[in-house]
Amino acid sequence: MLKDYTHVSFVLDNSSSMNHLRSDTIGGFNSFLAKQKEHPGKMTFSLYQFDKNAGFGQVYIYNPGSGQLNAGIIGNGDKVPESSTSVLKPSSVWTTYEFVDLKDIPDLSKENYLCNTNTPLLDAIGYGIAKTGKLLADLPEDQRPENVIFVILTDGEENASRAYSHAQVTQSIKQQQEVYNWVFLFLGANQDAIQSGASYGIGAAHSMSFAATAASTTSTYNAVGDTVNVMRSRSAGQAKNVEIDDAIRSSVLDGTYDGK
Repeated sequence: MLKDYTHVSFVLDNSSSMNHLRSDTIGGFNSFLAKQKEHPGKMTFSLYQFDKNAGFGQVYIYNPGSGQLNAGIIGNGDKVPESSTSVLKPSSVWTTYEFVDLKDIPDLSKENYLCNTNTPLLDAIGYGIAKTGKLLADLPEDQRPENVIFVILTDGEENASRAYSHAQVTQSIKQQQEVYNWVFLFLGANQDAIQSGASYGIGAAHSMSFAATAASTTSTYNAVGDTVNVMRSRSAGQAKNVEIDDAIRSSVLDGTYDGK
């Protein structure tokens, strides 16, 4: 593994319910990126958004033999096979950028953060994990990141996935946590995020609720930026020991957390 190298994959809700927080999300996300750019060490970043075309069957199937993503169809209600080794991209998930060096990542903007339709959360998490794992596996062992952090931010609960089941996503999270020491952060509004995170196997120490307000959204990005920076400072396999404490949770909910 490459010391002082962290990869972050971020699954970001851009369903229609996020529209009233669109400007705050853009500003908060960009402040998160700026905070990461100030931190020493190498970091690569992937951003997966999910909203539109939920329930339609087009996917992109990764072919390990050819190394290509080929268009395919999953019928309405069909699932990714439980034994599948392919990476299936539901049409409801789109990649803003993937494994880009932090210094080269552009800001989020109204041009690349559009809020539409439903919340295919399972498809976004399932695809993000599968694709991140595939790209990491393709790297030589001595070029792989010391820490992998997977952030999930949503203001609603699952209501539109067609490709990945809850059981599959939960199993994938368990596998990455226990075998590869990935850290998962679950950030949720309009729900009990600790309870929601637990349903996926993400512990309370790595889950946090926020209010669907401008101030709380901004505080959320401040808090996750600080948390990720602390994790990046830990040696291999130790980032999982960094916890979100109750003081941070409280100040995020009331919108007063302004960063360390």
